[in-house]
Amino acid sequence: MAKTGLDNVFAQFAGHTEETAMIKALGAEIKYRTLTMKESDDFQKKTVKGFDSDGKPDFNFDAIAQLRNEKIALCMIEPKMTVKELEQLSAGASSALIEIESLITGTAGVIDEEGN
Repeated sequence: MAKTGLDNVFAQFAGHTEETAMIKALGAEIKYRTLTMKESDDFQKKTVKGFDSDGKPDFNFDAIAQLRNEKIALCMIEPKMTVKELEQLSAGASSALIEIESLITGTAGVIDEEGN
């Protein structure tokens, strides 16, 4: 029978833990938490409009930047920023926001099949 409490191998992933990271693009530290599985799944669903005739996902590229800002506003603890504040930043903040999003989603340092 599978364990259902926090005394199993997944206990390390339970709850929200505050983490600190140096953001190279800012030259400053931030405090954040990672997304829960449910939050991550909900954001992923919003990125797909539907599927083409081959069954491949049709991505909603218009929503991707908005969703990035929503993730950051939800999970960045310090400095705390709203979606509206993030949207008003200059384009120069893009690399910092991408770096922060990768920490929040747990993809920082992950290399895809193409080496990206």
